[in-house]
Amino acid sequence: MSQTATILIVDEDQALCELLAAQLRQEGYVVSFCGDGVTGFAALREQVPMVLLMAQGLLGPSGAELLAEIRNETTLADLPVMVLSAEADAGDEVLALLGGADDYLAKPFVMPVLKARVAALLRRSRQSQPPEKDSILIAGPVRVDLHRHQIEISGQGVSLTRTEFKLLAALIEGRGRVFDRDLLIDKALGADAIVTDRTIDVHITSLRKKLGDARWLVETVRGVGYRLSEGS
Repeated sequence: MSQTATILIVDEDQALCELLAAQLRQEGYVVSFCGDGVTGFAALREQVPMVLLMAQGLLGPSGAELLAEIRNETTLADLPVMVLSAEADAGDEVLALLGGADDYLAKPFVMPVLKARVAALLRRSRQSQPPEKDSILIAGPVRVDLHRHQIEISGQGVSLTRTEFKLLAALIEGRGRVFDRDLLIDKALGADAIVTDRTIDVHITSLRKKLGDARWLVETVRGVGYRLSEGS
């Protein structure tokens, strides 16, 4: 690693935090942890880590509330977040992803899997910025500023998660091209991402909702994947 990766764990289970910290430190990471959402958010604002691991069920605020605060904070909006949950429930996973999580892992953890997913999040967070000449993308009423990580629809700002932003940018850049789910995973999450096709579908559903009247831009190609609508 060219730079030592920093990781923050927010979980009320101190024994679990200590175990995770010890395991991740073996990989060369600098790890800190705290036990509730208030302390966790304060730690994030003091020093932004490279990856955040946080429990879904936290003491005031909840994991969902903390994640919403993170995504609304300019300095934290792009922070890679993995939600750790006591529930291996598809509905909880969907809610976490829609709420802005980049990954989701249910307890009990298989430690090599957790380490692999953390490494994947770090690789994705270190991706280089796009070239200056391609910094602005236009499709219909949508304007995407890749450098400022901003979206406007008919002149109005729209807040997207990092994954939703990358999905939209990939579709616009590949104007007219049909992307299957595996290719979208590579584009939006990175080739090393350990996710399922359902993950992309969840993010696409959320993206369409946020696009509002411009949702027609994201077209489903039945049995294949997605593309930017030819009407753009």
